[in-house]
Amino acid sequence: MAQMFGAKIIGLYQIAFTTMTLLAGMAALGQPVIMVRQLPTLLRENRLAEARERFRGSFRFVADLGIALALLAAAISLPMATLLIEDTGLASFIIAIAPAVLLLPLVRLQCALLRCHGQVRLSQSLEGVGYTTFAMLVMLGLWQSGGNYNPLFAPAALVTGLTMSLATGAYFVRKSLGKEGRSAPTARPEIAAGAWVATAPLVTLAGNWLILLTIGAMLGAADAGVFRTAVQICMLMELINTSFATMAGPHLAFAAGSRDTARLRRIILVAGGIGIALASPLGLLAIMAPKWLLGLFGPEFVSGAEALRWIAVGQLVNVAAGPVGIALVMQKRERTVLLVEIGATACGLLTVFALVPQWGLTGASLGVLIAVAIRNLTNAALVWMARADPEAEA
Repeated sequence: MAQMFGAKIIGLYQIAFTTMTLLAGMAALGQPVIMVRQLPTLLRENRLAEARERFRGSFRFVADLGIALALLAAAISLPMATLLIEDTGLASFIIAIAPAVLLLPLVRLQCALLRCHGQVRLSQSLEGVGYTTFAMLVMLGLWQSGGNYNPLFAPAALVTGLTMSLATGAYFVRKSLGKEGRSAPTARPEIAAGAWVATAPLVTLAGNWLILLTIGAMLGAADAGVFRTAVQICMLMELINTSFATMAGPHLAFAAGSRDTARLRRIILVAGGIGIALASPLGLLAIMAPKWLLGLFGPEFVSGAEALRWIAVGQLVNVAAGPVGIALVMQKRERTVLLVEIGATACGLLTVFALVPQWGLTGASLGVLIAVAIRNLTNAALVWMARADPEAEA
């Protein structure tokens, strides 16, 4: 996309994308995590009817909320474009990607169930690989063909890939839960518990969204595209962290449920240790050769080199800390996680608002670094300061 359309289009697409991910997080409302908490025991005890109805209740709730928020995304697209970015092209991107507000949380809910059933590779393929790979191949094909294509092909490819993942996931979910039947009533989703689980990640998403909007409003869509490209490079490290956190979720839930603090800490240390070993090569490259990395996207992207350095430092801290936030959630300490997240995001945003007018993209990257450092170091301290249960560890 950078080679085909340049930094400005990247900026408009990424503002639309972050808007979508924020609303998709609202639509999910923590239900995938609730599934990870509830279903392992039911599946282990072969209580498939109850597991099926719990999943069905959450699926319907997320679908209804996702439809409403997708329509909201379309409704706010033009006001956002005209009042905040002063570029009506943003509205087209938001409308084109709006269906993903519904599709993405449903795919994540399916993948949560599949992980609980032990199908980790399949769940990772559907959520973390499948739809993005499809979109990538579509855009790669368009780029190589050399034609003059509409940039809206990008969100359309993403939505198509999500639709394919959802359809594939539906087949495997039915297979995992056994034959249809209603030997148990449809369970009501745990909305309040899901909201507590979801609020902290939503604060993070809202913070990222506001940072990008601030850059777009103060510096322009092209600078937003440069900044987001730097973030996307470092998101390869975030992907490692997220993957380990996702796979460790059921194990952390079991350790937390049995009050085995020693095991919970071991899982965090192993995930963080392997994660930092995998992420370090890219992190060091981003710190030592940021101009070369950003130059791959085009000459106009090199202006974000200093920002890339600081974002990379933040992501290395994030990976090294391990899944400490997920561990606290599995211990049912969602409110503590939320307070930490509010404090970290507020400090990051204040830094961005104060430094962007003078320091530009570097100021924005320092805000990201401060938020990441406060979030991870505080959560890690809370996990390690928690008192162990001697009986469980014995």
